[in-house]
Amino acid sequence: SFVSIKPPSKFRGFPNLRKLDLQLLDASSKDFETMLSNCKLLEWLSMDRCRLNGELRVGSPLPRLVYLQVVYCQVTKIQFHAVELANFVYKGDFVPIALKHSLKLENANIRLYSLNDRHAISDLVKCFPNLQNLNFHLSWNDAEVCSQKLTLHATVLACLT
Repeated sequence: SFVSIKPPSKFRGFPNLRKLDLQLLDASSKDFETMLSNCKLLEWLSMDRCRLNGELRVGSPLPRLVYLQVVYCQVTKIQFHAVELANFVYKGDFVPIALKHSLKLENANIRLYSLNDRHAISDLVKCFPNLQNLNFHLSWNDAEVCSQKLTLHATVLACLT
């Protein structure tokens, strides 16, 4: 908790790390990617209230990652190459999610607190082609937007069938 990361230039990650739970992390997107890029044994990653001020991205494969949780983090996009990913949890504002290599993803729990475009829901659901269980919750603070709730619900159902 309460960590600020700036890895040294010759840092090569944590090759034996299996589980990582980060709370209140402050790091650049690039430094975070550098930190995780060589964590080939990582199976479980949880991030809570972390600030990356950019994309949450790991370009190199994380071949053993089965659980990914991103909660209330300041990110602009989530992109992982995790072929074994089975469980994904996201809570926060809508951001693009790219998990196209995660064909084993079975369970997703998504709670959005803002949504600028109702078509974003169908784009989000398309990110999970083999999903078996989706727990989706959308909250609005603006009363005018509440009238679109039924339309959005129908959009989600249409994408899932």
